[in-house]
Amino acid sequence: MKNFFAIIVFLFSSSLFAEAKYTSKEILMDKQWSIIVGKNLSWLSSCGERGFKKNMLAEIKSLSKYDYKNIRKGISRGTGTGNKVAIGCSSSNINETKGWIDDYVYELSRLVNFNTGGQITETQGNNSKKKNTDESNNNINNNISNNNSIESKLKKLKSLFDQKLITQEEYDKKRKEILNEM
Repeated sequence: MKNFFAIIVFLFSSSLFAEAKYTSKEILMDKQWSIIVGKNLSWLSSCGERGFKKNMLAEIKSLSKYDYKNIRKGISRGTGTGNKVAIGCSSSNINETKGWIDDYVYELSRLVNFNTGGQITETQGNNSKKKNTDESNNNINNNISNNNSIESKLKKLKSLFDQKLITQEEYDKKRKEILNEM
């Protein structure tokens, strides 16, 4: 009976992460950002966007199991748990947050692509396509978009703070990190 239970546990635990394209224990995205994304997914779910949350979780899980774990930590701390009620569920706030989460998933996908040798299957909706990426093109694109990325991150961070989705301490800490990227 013990052996049977051990086999079941092994099969279940290995199937949890079997789909991840990046399986290293090193996280690719900043832990705090991943937790904030999880909180925002929880908030979106509380605003009625459960399908979006489900799709984003599936995409993140398929990319990196350890980044996915940090997202789950954020969800457990988010507004969609317990007796907390989501506020600020306007369509503009929802769309802005969805855009920010899409950016997170895009960046995670890019990092997974880079760390897996430039060849992964990217998913968009139900369509899958194999993609080879030239490393030099990635570097050029990164250099061009770096300043825009910092500006975008600061705007998104401010928006999260204004929506009361992150604390002043989280805002100050992350703002400093972003500015140090310059």
